[in-house]
Amino acid sequence: MNYYLIDYENQGTDNLKDMYGVQKGDEIYIFFSDKCKNFSLDLLEKVSNLGVNFKPVRVKCGAKNALDFQLSSHLGYLIGKDGNISSYHIISNDKGFDCIVTYWNNLGISVDRTLLKKPDTPIKPSKAAKKKSKVNEDDLATIDEVKAYLDDDEVSPDILDIINQYKTKTAINNGIVKAVKDTRTAGIIYKKLKPLLTQKNKK
Repeated sequence: MNYYLIDYENQGTDNLKDMYGVQKGDEIYIFFSDKCKNFSLDLLEKVSNLGVNFKPVRVKCGAKNALDFQLSSHLGYLIGKDGNISSYHIISNDKGFDCIVTYWNNLGISVDRTLLKKPDTPIKPSKAAKKKSKVNEDDLATIDEVKAYLDDDEVSPDILDIINQYKTKTAINNGIVKAVKDTRTAGIIYKKLKPLLTQKNKK
């Protein structure tokens, strides 16, 4: 079973029309508010034709980030119900969800932040996130700690997962090179992260 939790304020109708990767029997939850509450007939027809369980969820509180909090809470509810027998997908461009993705990945739950269309550079689940981390819990980094050292366009779930997967600076450097696929860019990112790696007891 795949669960898709859609940040509709972030995505809107145009980014959902492909429904890329969705299969019959999956469940789709669209979280919307008064800021963004109109669904197109094309979207509803697509969902109907796919044979998925479609559940719109109105966010009732107008406070800042209310949708993000309620989506994240519902994700926890679904995981508590199904555990690791299902996969969970947050549909959003909002990088703020990445810390939630990493948290559940480290507990062995398949969660990612992805898209339902074929983007030029798709956001894929990190390979490192699928492996059990060998790092002590006290030495795990957070997405906010990574953001403190990198520019916004350098931060990704892969970078955080690599830091939390390996115990040595060499392994982390190699992992960044594989993830970025550009030696020069990887070198810049690694150099910026070295103080954090030292703080996290990387050898």
